[in-house]
This record gives sequence, C-alpha cells and structure tokens, in this order.
Amino acid sequence: MTTKTVLTFFDYYNSLLDEDKKMVRNQFLADSGISYPGFYKKLKDGSFTPLELDALASEVAQADLQQCGDRQQLALPALAALSPPRRHNLLRYWLGLAGLNAEQEQLHELWRQMSNARSDSAPLLQLGPFSLRRYRQQLYLLPMQSTPPAAMVPWPCWPQPLLLADGRQLQLRAGGGLRLPHADEPVSVRFALPGSLRCWPAGRSRSRELSKLWQEYGVPPWQRPQLPMLADRVTKGRDNHDYVAQQLNASDWLSVPQALAPESRAPDSIQFSLVGEWSDEEARAFQAEAKKRGVPVQIFGLSEGNARAFWNWQFLGETPELPMTRAMLMRACDMRLPVRLSREDLDYLAEAVLAAVRVVKG
Repeated sequence: MTTKTVLTFFDYYNSLLDEDKKMVRNQFLADSGISYPGFYKKLKDGSFTPLELDALASEVAQADLQQCGDRQQLALPALAALSPPRRHNLLRYWLGLAGLNAEQEQLHELWRQMSNARSDSAPLLQLGPFSLRRYRQQLYLLPMQSTPPAAMVPWPCWPQPLLLADGRQLQLRAGGGLRLPHADEPVSVRFALPGSLRCWPAGRSRSRELSKLWQEYGVPPWQRPQLPMLADRVTKGRDNHDYVAQQLNASDWLSVPQALAPESRAPDSIQFSLVGEWSDEEARAFQAEAKKRGVPVQIFGLSEGNARAFWNWQFLGETPELPMTRAMLMRACDMRLPVRLSREDLDYLAEAVLAAVRVVKG
C-alpha cells in the first residue's frame, strides 16, 4: 500500500496583499529572467490560471535550487541574495520536495530564525518527520534519526563488506593512511566516540582531540555520531609494546616475556623483568635513575600495597609461602605505554630504562 502526503493547494499569487503583489511583479518575476510575448499583460490582467502560476513558480524555484544547493542543503548567502518573494518561493519548493507544506508566515519565521541566529550556534527546527538545521552558513533538511547506531559493531570477516543497520555498507581498502588488518587482528566499527578522544591523523606529527578534528574537517554535529570509526587502539598498543620490547630485550639485564599462546593482548603498558643478579638496593636504585629521566617504573614486589603481590591479599587470611613467585615479583617491572605515544616518545622511554640499567649495573 502506497501512502502520499496530501498538500493543500492554494493560489499563492491571489493570496498576497497589494504591496506583495507589486513585489512579485517588480522583483520575483523580473529576477527570474522569464520573458515571452504578452507575459506582463497576462499578469496585469490576471489572466494566468492558478496552474500556470504554480508551474511558473516551480520553474523559477528549480533554477534557483541549482544555484543555491540541492535537495538536502541550501547555502544561506545565496538565499540571502534573493528577493524575499523569490527566497520564500525556493524554500517552499525545497520543503515540498520532502513532502512538507509551509504557509507564507511559516516561511518568514523559518528564515528569520535561521538567518538571525548567532554564527557559532546550531539552530534546530522540527518540521514533521524532518529537522531543519544550520551549520557553517548551510541549511540542512534531515530525516529524524529514530534509533542511534550501536556503540560497537564487530566485523568478524573484514575482507567482506559490513552491512550496517541503516543500510550503509563499509568496505576496507588500504590507502590514505589506512592499513589492512593483520591476519589475527580483531576488527570492529565504533560510533559516537567521545570528543575528548585523541586521534592521530595520517601525515600529522601529533595527535589532536576528535572534537577539534570534526570542526577542522567541517563535519556537522549531527553527522558525527553516525560516522563509523575503525578502532585500532588494540593494534596500536600492541605495536608500541613490541617496539619497546625489542629495545629492552637487547640488554643482558632485562627481559620482556613472550605472549602466551592463547593470549590476545591489548596492552597499554609493558612488563619486563630484571634478570641476573640484582639486589633490592640495586633494583631501587634502578627505579630512582629511571625516575630522574622522567620515566616512572613500578617494581611489583617493592611497591607498598601492590595488588599483584600475593602477600598483600589479606582476604585469604594466612598467605602461603611461595618463594619462586615472591622472587619473580621482586624483580618484575611495569611501565606505562599510552597508545598515543609516537615512535620518538617510545625511543625516549626505552633509552631512559636502558640508561638507568647502565648506571646501576655498568
């Protein structure tokens, strides 16, 4: 069953006051560039039929629409350059393409609110099942979003397109700073990420908050929660970890353990051990030297109240004596590796740790 929106028909020209009729003659029709024999005589005599006037208004509106925008958006500066009758005619036609009917007073109020709002504001008008929005000197007519997308959508078979709930399809292709996933890398698409999240655009030397990037790229606020984002935080953290681990493992006094076979790592820190002969005093001296270089390193067994140290698990009652585990924890170290760090940052951290080892162990 097909449904249609019923539009109320009225003779727009005959509904105008005398002053408005003069404006139609002098501005709207003159601006339109329409000219053919007897045109103004028919207008003056009132011999145009309502259907002819309606067709004429639509023809002018179609031409204006090509100059001012498209079915989804209109440029405010271009609209402002039109005479009021011609501007209202275009707005009426534009809304009509979406099945909306607006009276003269409604068009006047619509234009007043959208054109007079502050430049840094984002005015919104509800028009039936649509919303009218303004952003960066553009008017947008948008269908209302009934259901926001899920926060995270898994993409288990990324070589195949991913069909989203709203009918959009995503396809992964390398290029423009985007790489293809590793064979064992889980892939997911996320929506509505917080604006405070720091992202690192391809070709940039530093990261920037996502909200600032949206503004820089001119993405309207209502589109931002709808844009799919590939989450590579896990991969970036894994790459950072392995990059630093390779440098630390070059020292005879340090060892970064290999991942266990069933383990799927998502690291934002790196754990390593002090190997060989280390006294508690030497381990604490190593910590102090790293801290001098601005790199805090935690040693699990030498940190007061550390949750990894089993002797702090008072909920067990009397703790067992586990000498091998205790010895391991007394030399097990932890260093933060935020995913936002650059290779230069990672090099600095690794060298600070290695330099601290050289000071203590020679």
